[in-house]
Order: sequence, then C-alpha cells, then structure tokens
Amino acid sequence: MQVTTRDIEQLATKINKIKGKSIDRKTNNIINVGHYFISRAYYGFSFYQITNKGGACVDVFESGHITKRELYQLMLVFEQGITS
Repeated sequence: MQVTTRDIEQLATKINKIKGKSIDRKTNNIINVGHYFISRAYYGFSFYQITNKGGACVDVFESGHITKRELYQLMLVFEQGITS
C-alpha cells in the first residue's frame, strides 16, 4: 500500500479529534495549543504539536523529517497507544 500525504493528514485529524484538540491551527486568529499537524520539509514529513500560544511546536517523535510511510507507521502506533 502506498501511503499518501492525504493518509497522514487524515490520521493527524483523527488524532486531534481523539485527543479533544482543534482540527485547525488557529481559531479566530488565536493559536490552538495542543493541535497536532504535519510538517513538510527536506523531502520528508514530521508530526508536530503546538506547545504554547506563541506557536512554538515540538516534533512528537523526535524523528526529524522522514518518509511518509515511516511517519504513518509511527502515527498508527501513537493512535493505538492513546486509544487503548
């Protein structure tokens, strides 16, 4: 199975819903602390979470930017961990 950008974006949205976080980075121009999102850079992808009202964020897996498949697999394990 080929993992697409849409697959990882949908999984990020699902994780935000499970954790009770907003699915949008900002609401009424206010940053949503706790929001999870996908970062794209260096020909790779990473899973980030916004940590404060200034918009600072942290790489959830501390993996740097990796392939879509690798990130998707990490996100699936993360989702299983928060739902079990």
